[in-house]
Amino acid sequence: MTVCAVVLAFGVLSALLLPSSTAGDLDTDSAAPQGSRALARIMRREGIAVRQLRHSSDLASLDLDTTLLVVVHPHLLGPQQLQRIQRARADLLLVEPDSIALDTLAPQISPDSRAPDRDLAPGLECDPLFLHAAGTITRGGTLYQHTGEGDLCYPGDDGTSGQLIMVVADAPLAYGFRGVTVLGQADLLRNEHLDDEGNAAVAIGLLRGRTSLAWYLPDPAELSADGDAPSLLSLVPGRVGWSLALLAAVLVLLLLGKGRRLGPLVGEPLPVVVRSAEVQEGRARLYLRAGARPQAAAALRTAALRRMAGRLKLPQDSTVEHVIDSVATAAALPPGEVARVMAGSPPADDGELVRLAERLDTLERALDPAEAPPDPTLHRKADLP
Repeated sequence: MTVCAVVLAFGVLSALLLPSSTAGDLDTDSAAPQGSRALARIMRREGIAVRQLRHSSDLASLDLDTTLLVVVHPHLLGPQQLQRIQRARADLLLVEPDSIALDTLAPQISPDSRAPDRDLAPGLECDPLFLHAAGTITRGGTLYQHTGEGDLCYPGDDGTSGQLIMVVADAPLAYGFRGVTVLGQADLLRNEHLDDEGNAAVAIGLLRGRTSLAWYLPDPAELSADGDAPSLLSLVPGRVGWSLALLAAVLVLLLLGKGRRLGPLVGEPLPVVVRSAEVQEGRARLYLRAGARPQAAAALRTAALRRMAGRLKLPQDSTVEHVIDSVATAAALPPGEVARVMAGSPPADDGELVRLAERLDTLERALDPAEAPPDPTLHRKADLP
C-alpha cells in the first residue's frame, strides 16, 4: 500500500508540474519539436485568429469567406467526421490525407507514393508566386496524382506533374466549389523544421489570406462516440474466416486419422527377465542402506510363517497364534519360545537381526523334513506384525 501511495503521489505531482503546452503532434499549443505552436504564433502576429478544434461538431459554424480549415491527421477521421468536414463551407488545407479522406473531400486527387528525402523545388507548373519566392522545401513527403485543373507544385523524381507533393485545386460542394489544398509534407508545419530552407515561407503563404484559421486536430475518442471506431472483426480480412474454417477441418481430420482407437489390452513380454533371488538381494540392500531393521525382521517372520503354515497344511485363514501353536506342537517346543521368535519385538541392531534369521531357520528345520515344500501363495492374509 505504501508503494502504491508513493507512485500515485508522484503521478499527481508530475501532472501538476507539467507545463501548459502539450507534446501533441501538429498541435498549435505544443512547443515540442513535433508541435506547431511556432507557426500559430507567427500567424497571430500577422493578425490571423488561430483556433484549434478537437471535435467535428464545431465545424458547422465556420465562415466560408473568412476561415481556412486546416485538417491534420486525416487518417484519424471516421465517415461521420468526413461528412461534417464536407458540409463545412470553408476552404480546406489537408495535411497528408489518405485515399479515404480524398475520396470524400477531393475525389480528383489520389495518393501515389513517397517523395525522396531531399530538397524539392516548386516546379514549372506551380502558379502561386509565393511558392517560387520561397524556393525549395526540405525532406520528403507523400506524392499525389491529380486528374483535374489546379496548381501542381513540387513534383517527384521524374520532374513531371504526375507525382506531386502539393496540389491546389477546387472541390465540388452542394452549391458551388471551394478551394482545396493537399499538402503531402507535414514537416512544413512542425516546429523543428519550420526554419529549414523555405519551409516557413511556404507554410505562411498557405495559411495567409484569411482573417481566421480553424486548425482541426481530430480526437480519436470521437470515433467511439460517433460509432465510427472499427471493431476488431472489421479489421480482419474476410478470407481469414474461411482459412480458419479450413484449418479447423484439416485438424479434425488429422485427429481422426492419427488418434489411437481403443481396443483390447495386449500383453507385451518383458525385455529382461529378473530372477527372484536378485529382487530379494536388491530389497535386502535397500533395507541395509536405510537401516530398516524392523521392516527386514517383519519380512523374515512373514516369509517363515507362510512356509511353515504350508508345510503343516494349515488352512489359509489361520491366525498367527494358531500357526505358532501348530509349529510349537510339531517341533516339540514351548509355545512362548516359538512366539518370541515368530512374533517378538524387532531387533535393536544388525547382530540381533542375524540371530533372528538363524533362529527362524532352526525353527523351520525342526519341522518334519519329509513334508512337501511350502506353497508360497498360501496364507497371504495372515495378520503379521
